[in-house]
Amino acid sequence: MSEDVKESTSKIAKLIGVLAGVSTWFLYYIIEGLIFLIIDTTFKIEDSNTVDSNTLENILIFIFLLGFFPSYFVGCLINYKWQGFTKRMKIFVVTVSLLLIIPFIPETYSQLKKLIPESGSTDDNFKKDERIRVYTTNDKNFRGRFIDWNDDFLVLEENRKEIKIPKDKIHYIQRGW
Repeated sequence: MSEDVKESTSKIAKLIGVLAGVSTWFLYYIIEGLIFLIIDTTFKIEDSNTVDSNTLENILIFIFLLGFFPSYFVGCLINYKWQGFTKRMKIFVVTVSLLLIIPFIPETYSQLKKLIPESGSTDDNFKKDERIRVYTTNDKNFRGRFIDWNDDFLVLEENRKEIKIPKDKIHYIQRGW
């Protein structure tokens, strides 16, 4: 029985080690991009004739591939130390690893943007009689059927009453309710 528990923990430790290693590589990639951006804006590499763009790309690829070694080291270290970590440390390692990987998953940004309402949404593609909820800047919310969206006001119908909400007071709009 204890061998099964140790083996499953070892598999979890290996998985978290790989996850931490990959996230370290992505962090390395982000830092490399920021350093290149600073160098490029400071020395105007694109405008100068001293460095060929292919040479620069080769250097960046080489540096990116060198990122494998610190990421492998971090992954092995996490795998080795996993049994000694407290529960909080384990949760912290997993959370940080996931937060570093999430931006590199395709379509993640667009999916997260759909979940988070924009402040001052100006989406005027509402259909007539579509149900919407409007949150205003003074912490009031209105819900009703969409009537009109003109230059100054959003017009809703709520309980057979027409409500005009000034555009500058709209915090965000939620479709449906």
